[in-house]
Amino acid sequence: SNVTINYTIVEGTLFNCWYTNSSGLVNSTITCGTNLSQIWLENVNNVTIYANDSFGLTNSSSVMFNIDSISPFVNIIFPTNNTNFTTASIQVNYTLTETNINNCWWTNSSGLFNLSITCGNNLSQSWAQGIQNVTIYANDTHGNVNGTSVKFLVDTILPVVNITFPINSSNFTTTSIEVNYTLVETNLNNCWWTNSSGLFNLSITCGNNLTGQTWDL
Repeated sequence: SNVTINYTIVEGTLFNCWYTNSSGLVNSTITCGTNLSQIWLENVNNVTIYANDSFGLTNSSSVMFNIDSISPFVNIIFPTNNTNFTTASIQVNYTLTETNINNCWWTNSSGLFNLSITCGNNLSQSWAQGIQNVTIYANDTHGNVNGTSVKFLVDTILPVVNITFPINSSNFTTTSIEVNYTLVETNLNNCWWTNSSGLFNLSITCGNNLTGQTWDL
């Protein structure tokens, strides 16, 4: 990151100016009185600006500052996106990489409500029915923020299938009988029927009554 170090210098017989960011290991010349603008290293910088005069007298001033331009890296490793669950107890597991970590929080409401978590601790919840959009955020001590999201579906409620006609143990004088039923399910997938205790299964369009069958005597 680019940070300008401003300094003043008072000397009647000014000769040379230089600076170091490595405790004098490497010295770089600067124009005396010109502020020092650089792209500095990440993490701690210890900068010292020196000046001497024509008589060889030298003085300096130092400053220490921290550069952190890298946002935290948050990665949800479980569940994977668009997973379906038949249980409400799901642990959201994530990894977090950040040297200067500050706070962590999560939301399941697009940021409308944010809840704090201990950074690095996985998120264990009993989730509501339906689609969950979970985002886990982290920031560092320098205000850099990052987050990652996962979407999954919770459905613990079985489909409700109710045969409305015929009633159980009915007797008929015809082999052509329509079987009518009702079906209640939010996340419907497939429907099928059997007349052989599951030995043979036949697909039907969900919600369509069972017609066109000639039943055994």
